[in-house]
Amino acid sequence: MEKRETIVSQITAHGRSAVSVVRLSGADAFNMVKIFGMNFPLEHHRIYVTDLKYKGKILDKAVISVFHSPHSYTGEDVIEISVHGGSVSSKRIVTALIESGCRHAERGEFTKRGFLNGKISIIDAESVLMKVNALTEDVFDSASDSKSGSLMKYAESIRKKIMDLKSFVQASIDFPDDIDYSKTKSEEMINEIIKEIDSLHKKAKCGYISDNHPLLVITGRTNTGKSTLFNRLLKADRAIVTEEEGTTRDIIGEWANINGHPVKILDTAGIREAESIAEKIGIKKLPETLKKASLTLFLFDLEKGFTEEDRAYLEELHDINQIIVGNKSDKARSFDSEVKHMKISALSGEGLKELEEKIVDMLHFNEKVEITVNERQMNIIDRMKASLSGEDAKKCIDESELLDEKINEVIRDIKELTGEILSEDILDNIFNNFCIGK
Repeated sequence: MEKRETIVSQITAHGRSAVSVVRLSGADAFNMVKIFGMNFPLEHHRIYVTDLKYKGKILDKAVISVFHSPHSYTGEDVIEISVHGGSVSSKRIVTALIESGCRHAERGEFTKRGFLNGKISIIDAESVLMKVNALTEDVFDSASDSKSGSLMKYAESIRKKIMDLKSFVQASIDFPDDIDYSKTKSEEMINEIIKEIDSLHKKAKCGYISDNHPLLVITGRTNTGKSTLFNRLLKADRAIVTEEEGTTRDIIGEWANINGHPVKILDTAGIREAESIAEKIGIKKLPETLKKASLTLFLFDLEKGFTEEDRAYLEELHDINQIIVGNKSDKARSFDSEVKHMKISALSGEGLKELEEKIVDMLHFNEKVEITVNERQMNIIDRMKASLSGEDAKKCIDESELLDEKINEVIRDIKELTGEILSEDILDNIFNNFCIGK
C-alpha cells in the first residue's frame, strides 16, 4: 500500500447540529492526534472519551473512534473525532491538525483512497455516490451493494466468454498450421457474447440513473405547449407561458414528483428558424441534451395536425426513447395520423393522468431493477453493445486479425467498467463529484 499524506476533514454537515465528526486518514493519523494530549496506545475498534487539549487549552470533550489499517473505510489508519456540533469545535480541531502537518482532504478523497487501497471497486465507489445523492428511498435502495455486485458479476461473465473467444482467435493467428480459424465457431461464440451483453444492456437501461435521477426532456416544434406541460407536470408555474412563439429560449430544468417518483424534467426551446441569439443558443444545446435523456416527450399541436415539420424532426429522434404526445385536445379538430400518440390538454389537464402513468412505465419504475448504473457505466455498456453488434463487427469475422482487434476493444471496455484501467482524468472526474469528507 502506497504511503500517502495524512488527510483530515469534517465529514458531517456544516452548521448547527448535535454532533460534528472530524476524520483523519493516513499512516501518521495516530501520531497526529498526540497534539491533543492523546499519548496512550490506540487499539483497533476501540472508542475513547477524552478532553482534547491543544497549546494549553481544552478545545472540547470528544469521542474518539479508532480503526487500524487495513480494517478501515480507506484501508489506512483512521481516526474519527466526534465533538459538539456547530462551527467552532470541529473548525478548531481541523485547524490544529493542519498546523501540525495534516492536509485538507479533497472531494471524495477518503473513498478514492479506499478504491486505490483495494477496499472497494470503482463500481462500489460509484454506488456510494448514488446513495449520497439519492432524493428518495427508491433511488437509495436501487444503489445497494447487491446491485453493484450484480453489475460486477455480469462484467466478469462477459469477460470470461470474450477471453475464450480471444484465446481461440489468437491461437489461430499464432499457430495457423496447427489451428484452423473457423468462421462458424467464431460466430457461435460471438452470438453468445452478444446475447449476454444485450441482457446486461436491457437491465442497465431499466436501472440507469443519469446524475442520480431519470431525465425527462420535453421537445417539439415551437408553440406546441411544451412550457404549459412542463408547468403542469411540476404542479407549479415555473416556465413563462405566452402566445408568442419562441418564449422559451434556453433549457429550464426542475424536479417533479411523477406518481411518487423523482424525475428531472427539462423544458427546451422549440425547434424553428430562431431569430434571437439567445434562442439560437438554446436550440443549439438541444442535441447534446437529448443524448442524456432517459425519456423524451415529443409534443405536436393537435389543432394544427401532425405536420411535415413535425415528421422531419421526429425522424431525427428515431433512436431516442420517446412518447409522442398530441397537445391541445381541448381545441383539436379530428385528423387522420399513422403516428401513434397520446392526446392531452396541458391547459385543462385532460389526459395528464394517463401520460404520467405512461412516463412511469417507460422509465421502468414499475419493473424490478436488478442493476443500477450511472452515466459513465451506461456509456461503456453502450459501446460494448455497439462493438460486436454493428456491421463493422460482422465484417471482421472473416478475418481473424480484424476480429482480434474488435475483441480487444470489448476487453478494454470491461476493464474500464470495472476500474482496472482508468485514466487519471476519469478517476478525478468520478471522485470530484463526491462531497468533501466522503
